[in-house]
Amino acid sequence: TILKLQFLYFIEKKNNNTHKKKMEKPLFKFGIIADVQYADLPKGTNYDKSAVRYYRETLGKMDRAVEWWKEENVGFVLSLGDVIDGYNKQYNTETEALEMIMEKFDSVGVKHHQLVGNHELLNFPRDTLLSHGWGLPCGQLYYTFEPSPGWKVLVLNSYEISVIQHTDHNYHNPPNNEVLKMLQKNNKNLAVLPPGRWNETNWYSGLDTEHQRYLPYNGMFGEVQLKWVKAELAEAAGKGERVIVCSHTPVHHGASNHCDIAMDGPELVSLLHKHPSTVVAVLCGHNHNGGRCVDEAGIRHITFESPLETDPSVPDCSAVADVFPDKISIRGKGSVPSTEIFFK
Repeated sequence: TILKLQFLYFIEKKNNNTHKKKMEKPLFKFGIIADVQYADLPKGTNYDKSAVRYYRETLGKMDRAVEWWKEENVGFVLSLGDVIDGYNKQYNTETEALEMIMEKFDSVGVKHHQLVGNHELLNFPRDTLLSHGWGLPCGQLYYTFEPSPGWKVLVLNSYEISVIQHTDHNYHNPPNNEVLKMLQKNNKNLAVLPPGRWNETNWYSGLDTEHQRYLPYNGMFGEVQLKWVKAELAEAAGKGERVIVCSHTPVHHGASNHCDIAMDGPELVSLLHKHPSTVVAVLCGHNHNGGRCVDEAGIRHITFESPLETDPSVPDCSAVADVFPDKISIRGKGSVPSTEIFFK
């Protein structure tokens, strides 16, 4: 009888624990997508022809992501940059393409946070981005918001300083001499020709890993933004808050190849490492293959796969993140793998 009672107590306790797990609700949840890069074009390839790009097919993946986010009742959406492709500017379809994509984001019915990517700047001046939901009304393209008490999301602009401007794909008359000098100092391939002729040379030739991030399609956070990040992290640490950092361009080579890292990415990583118990995740796009790593301070970096280079036979390329007090559970669909980030 005693054994029977003990057995029944064990079963009841196990059932209660299972029920609690089923009833556990996240503090908040949000949708994630990176590098949709829509254009009404047939398939093509990337710069070195190592990957096929399915421009038109990204719309279907975007539609499926929207329906999933609505079913999941997400609190907001993170779009990690490059919503339309730079080819739209060449064919004068940039406004039509942007309105089509933004209408899909709007249909989710929640706030969508749009990050600045290189393709945004190839298509539009910054004022146009601000008028379509990027950044803040004051004109700043990086900011913070609090999705839940004790949590902060830093939305960064990894192109606050760059040589990219929407009027010219060939980098004629780059608008920022500071970055121009840095590129030509650190990339010998760009030093031998004026910016208007950069497309005539191989940008990557002979570069070691330390210098591979100095490429025209990458940008910089800049000194002002980095000081702002430092202050935001210190404030969050003082309050005991958790921080999620978002950037179009990756900042750690463990979650990307060296060619796709922000030019001053290492400076940002140094700031993050001062608060390893505060920063729980760094979410990025830009590198279409995706990548994941835990850096030297134990911070998790996740680079999300792109719908643009996901084969049409794979119908999905998006994610939903469930945030709990002790973990972030990222549920990927299609070409995006699922990931769990644990913290104390």
